[in-house]
Amino acid sequence: GVVECTKHGDPDAVALEVLSRDARGATLELRTGGFWALREPSGTVRVFVPGFDTPREASAPALPLRRALVEAVVGKQVRLVSAQAMDLQAFPGLRPSAVGVAEIGVSRDGTVRPVRRPVAPRVSRGFSPQQVARLVGTVFQGERKSAVLELVPLRFDGGRDELVMAGRVRVR
Repeated sequence: GVVECTKHGDPDAVALEVLSRDARGATLELRTGGFWALREPSGTVRVFVPGFDTPREASAPALPLRRALVEAVVGKQVRLVSAQAMDLQAFPGLRPSAVGVAEIGVSRDGTVRPVRRPVAPRVSRGFSPQQVARLVGTVFQGERKSAVLELVPLRFDGGRDELVMAGRVRVR
């Protein structure tokens, strides 16, 4: 069938900036100007922002996330103090599909390409995912320690049945 992909806002207007840094912590801000929505045969959408990743869990909403490494102090614990979603914009009628299971598809002529087998999405009345940012651990690169953050500026509001984009996500 025909693939329909629509542009909402300016998907290329993305910036991750360190607003402040001191010995006790850092404040970051992610700006997102828009996204692409690919309409699935089921009527749901798969959402993309250039430079962003897709969640790993098959039943998670197919909403982009930005992973960031933030320098941390060796020997000290890392924690997420606050995460704010600002400049919210709603997009009614855009319901995300689930990520699905990655598989290899082979067509009749032998062409091999990656495909996603659909799975039932997790549905809730609140926001999905619940948090706009989360700390997913720490990593070491040589002797340097970094905190790994996942920032999710696009979330689905199940109570209102709409996609909500945070133009700015500020994390401390």
